[in-house]
Amino acid sequence: MKHFKGDGPFTVFAPTNSAFEKLLTELDITADELLAQPDLAKVLTYHVVPGKVMAADLTDGMNAATVNGEELMFDLSGDSNG
Repeated sequence: MKHFKGDGPFTVFAPTNSAFEKLLTELDITADELLAQPDLAKVLTYHVVPGKVMAADLTDGMNAATVNGEELMFDLSGDSNG
């Protein structure tokens, strides 16, 4: 797996265990099969942003650049449809 380059800090927005369990069920794969996916590093680094980001720093609809070059948007509505 690719390592982060450059000085930190980095902030990781990690899904909950229940979100991982739901993903495995929906994909009908095991955790080991998930870890063997060739694009896993890209998926994981999508959840990492450079800098120290605290929950109080987030605003609804805020965008942030991830370390893999993508943009993510924060939804603070509390709706857990995903």
